[in-house]
Amino acid sequence: MTGVSATGAGDDGATLPLTLLDEALLHLQETRAQWNVQLELGTDHHVAEAAFRKAVFSCCRRHPLARARLAPWKRLDSSYHWKVMDELDLDPVRVV
Repeated sequence: MTGVSATGAGDDGATLPLTLLDEALLHLQETRAQWNVQLELGTDHHVAEAAFRKAVFSCCRRHPLARARLAPWKRLDSSYHWKVMDELDLDPVRVV
């Protein structure tokens, strides 16, 4: 992953700094709100769930921020970082 730096020993994942826009939104958001991206797919045709889930996982493996979580912030830190995990910790697809 280009631009991703390894974190300290024993830490599974890497970190990326937040952009200025990310930091501004972080400070403006409601503290209880979580950052996420929700996409809904509606179709009048059958979607093969297994193939769709495989495609979503493939996309998440390709893009580091698709596996990112806001890293814990410490008082001595000068900026915020995304913690990029090697693998997804949750299934990103929910079928209803």
